[in-house]
Amino acid sequence: MAAVREISYVVKRNHYFDPHEIIESVGGEYLGSPWQLPEYMVIHYIKQKIEKYYVVADNKRLRIIIAVYNNKEYLKTEADDYSPATLLTLPPCS
Repeated sequence: MAAVREISYVVKRNHYFDPHEIIESVGGEYLGSPWQLPEYMVIHYIKQKIEKYYVVADNKRLRIIIAVYNNKEYLKTEADDYSPATLLTLPPCS
């Protein structure tokens, strides 16, 4: 059974403006311990069904999925259209 983690913050690349390439890593807390993983690792874990991820927005649990833009995979919520808008509104790592 895949572990399920909530993403509560993002780390953005400073030199990217394309919303599909700006997320460097994501993180949160799992079983009482902080965690942070690079975007490519989260994509790998989702594809391999090792872990599942979600965010909470407007008191709703939104599943994180993999999308593709210009042959590049990126993370977004299932509720987002073209851009990973919900992830990009999360606070930065504190």
